[in-house]
Amino acid sequence: MSKDSESSAPEHIKKFEELKKKYKRLLDTTKLAHTEAYLQAVETIKDKKGNVDYELLEEEGARDKFADAMVGHYVLKAKEYFGSDISGDDVLQVDMLLNAYTGATKTELENLIKKQGKNYTLDKHEQTRNRLVGKIANQIRPTIYSSLKDEHKGDLIQHMGLEGLVDESSISIEDLAQIHDIYEESGVVTEKSILNQYGHKPVFLKKAKKAEKYEPKD
Repeated sequence: MSKDSESSAPEHIKKFEELKKKYKRLLDTTKLAHTEAYLQAVETIKDKKGNVDYELLEEEGARDKFADAMVGHYVLKAKEYFGSDISGDDVLQVDMLLNAYTGATKTELENLIKKQGKNYTLDKHEQTRNRLVGKIANQIRPTIYSSLKDEHKGDLIQHMGLEGLVDESSISIEDLAQIHDIYEESGVVTEKSILNQYGHKPVFLKKAKKAEKYEPKD
């Protein structure tokens, strides 16, 4: 996406694109917080030589220390993000804060560690992280779309250079917002990139014009 196209875009598109940037920063920061929380917790199950001993997660006491360290980091980051000063002793407030920031409550995280035990490795945690961040992404994404209305479709189509690709009357604002992901990443949208994103040919794609058959003049 060029700087010129950004500066010349209508205000409603600028607002939409700024919301998307904020949305991406939030998800990236939350992902990092998940990883940091695990790396802090794993310090509680290292031996004297600094080796990780996952077998300790089979023991209740070790699991509790592990979970407390992880949740403690989550609470710290969530309080920083939301500007909250809640007490860590208020279980209900902590759960509400954690669920808003990580996509899971303290109890859910503790049960996950208990269920997985020694199998709760970094790889397993990152799988959980991706699932929880995906949950948050799905919850927040409609808020970004809400800044756009149907009357903005023409502006978005022009902004992304889609005039020859999509039919304005049959494409939804949600589809245009989704296609904007392609535009944001590569700066250009093609029929192939749309097909790759959807996995099929969406109804809003215009039919390619057939080349006219050349007929020599007499």
